Amino acid sequence: MKIPKIAKAMEHIDEDLIAEALGKDKKTQSRHILKGGAVAACLALILIAGSITVPLLMKNKAKTEDGLYKNFAVRIETSTILWPWDDLTVCEKYTETEIDGVKYLSRGSEVTKDLVGESLGVKVIAGFDEINDRKYTAEAEVFLMKGIAKNQFIAVKLEGSYYVFKNDKYAPPKTLGELFEEVPLDKLIELKRFSENGDGPDSDYFTLDGDGYLWQLLAECGNAHLIKDDLLLENGDYISFTVSSEAIGVYKRVLYITADGYLWTNAFDYGYTYNIGKDAAARIIKYAKENSKKAEYEPYLNSIIGTVVEIGEEYIIIDDTVLYNDPDNGKRYKVSTDDLRISRYIDKGVIKKGHTVGLDYKGEIDRDNTVGSPLSIYRVYIQANGDAVIPE
Repeated sequence: MKIPKIAKAMEHIDEDLIAEALGKDKKTQSRHILKGGAVAACLALILIAGSITVPLLMKNKAKTEDGLYKNFAVRIETSTILWPWDDLTVCEKYTETEIDGVKYLSRGSEVTKDLVGESLGVKVIAGFDEINDRKYTAEAEVFLMKGIAKNQFIAVKLEGSYYVFKNDKYAPPKTLGELFEEVPLDKLIELKRFSENGDGPDSDYFTLDGDGYLWQLLAECGNAHLIKDDLLLENGDYISFTVSSEAIGVYKRVLYITADGYLWTNAFDYGYTYNIGKDAAARIIKYAKENSKKAEYEPYLNSIIGTVVEIGEEYIIIDDTVLYNDPDNGKRYKVSTDDLRISRYIDKGVIKKGHTVGLDYKGEIDRDNTVGSPLSIYRVYIQANGDAVIPE
């Protein structure tokens, strides 16, 4: 299922807040079922129904509590935009290929050349124009990923860059050891940041001093067999690691270790569950708790909310004064429009001067308030201090 871009923009919003906005009983959220099927598309099903109002997650709640920020909510327009074929990035255009009967789908993430292995030759890459109901094909060179089994991931070279493609079939290895042989997670993922018994902004977060011993413990669980049933977290003791890997194209997915002896991760899009045993799980949880330091909550993506006050030839300026009780605390941020994911909103008039917008980014903000690595931009409406939604 293709996830609408607005769903991607909302991925960092906590599920309790979504439940509250949709009128669900927050108490029901303490009982989580981790599915064995595809998990990434679930949020899109919630959001595509229409606009919802959710509180914006602030990095520092104390700033709201001490009066720096207004007490506000953000309504995000969830209408999906279907861009013309020529306005798509190359990795949005060409999203699938088939090699030796195996279908691979793009993860939409770029990898550096040093992670790319041997060439598999030139293959046909396909894409679909949803507006004109037309399929496009092109030829591109396909590569193995270093150290990763071909039946799991490959890389495709498009316009000089390399992109991760994943086997689209749900076919997890039967044991954890076999999974590590096909995808050496200990070399691709750092188990550093984790939360305890929850993943929301009110959970306790920690930073691990080092993950070598944890991977050693997991390596000893090579015979842990795959569990195809849903994994139920019902007020049990568990820790949740944040996992990211450029090599397999994942960013801030999760890996759970539960006290009743299970490992669950959505790093492969589908939920993979392995029975590692209560003893191994207890040792992992104990070590993590005893060798970590408390950390602050981090949203899925860094975000800026503000008003577009200037549009230049290759940049826009976003002013976040609207968020503050004292306008003097507001800041202006410069955002490059070199990235097609940003520029097409400006070029097509979807985002105009005077619009209130949200901007997600992965980079840093320098001393001149220039935003690094902007990823997406979208329309928002702000309701502050109980007032009506602020107009464009």
